[in-house]
Amino acid sequence: MTKQELIKSRRRYLIVAAAPCLVAIVLIAATALVMARWEDAHRDWPHGLWPVANVLAFVVIIAVILFVALFERWVAARCGFRCPHCRKALVGKLRRVLASGRCVYCGERMLDDVA
Repeated sequence: MTKQELIKSRRRYLIVAAAPCLVAIVLIAATALVMARWEDAHRDWPHGLWPVANVLAFVVIIAVILFVALFERWVAARCGFRCPHCRKALVGKLRRVLASGRCVYCGERMLDDVA
């Protein structure tokens, strides 16, 4: 792998990973907004329904966070932004990899065009 290939895979990673993060922010904000709007109206609901709605909102938020975390790993693998030897994602480690040409985790040589 060359420096240019690694930089290109990082760009692909950032573009593909941004979409689910934006969707997650919108879903979490929408859930919070719905719960805030229902805060005053829940007194008219049958007894016990408000705690169920709160639990469901919590489950939605946790599910969105888990989806984004798992999707991020898939995107890193799909875009080639992982070490070919130890398979760990290089998110946030690009400068060190470009400077040394080696994986920051396992130390194996990754880049062909670094002295």
